[in-house]
Amino acid sequence: MTNYVLDACALITYFRDEPGAELLENLFAQVPEAKFWLHAINLGEIYYDTLRTSGREIADQIFVDIGALPISIVWDIEPQFLQVVGRFKIGHRMMPTILTAGV
Repeated sequence: MTNYVLDACALITYFRDEPGAELLENLFAQVPEAKFWLHAINLGEIYYDTLRTSGREIADQIFVDIGALPISIVWDIEPQFLQVVGRFKIGHRMMPTILTAGV
C-alpha cells in the first residue's frame, strides 16, 4: 500500500479542476492500493481559501465533499473550529505570533 499525504494546494487544484487536477484524480482511482491523509489544518486552509474566493455556501459544500473522498483526515482539532477560523480570517487580518517559553 502506498501512502499519500495531501496538502491544501493539491485539493484546491482538484476542486477547481486546474492543471494538475488529473494527477490527484488518477491517484484516487488507485484506492484501495493507496491511502490518503490530510491534516485538519490543511482542511482549514481549503475552507478559508474557498470561503474567500467563492463564498460560504460553496466552502461549506467543499468541506462536505472532502469528507466523501477516500481521505483519512487527522482530526486533532474540532471541525467547527476550522470553520470559525476561516470565517474570522475573512474579516480580520491575522498576524503571526511567536510564543516563547513562559508565556
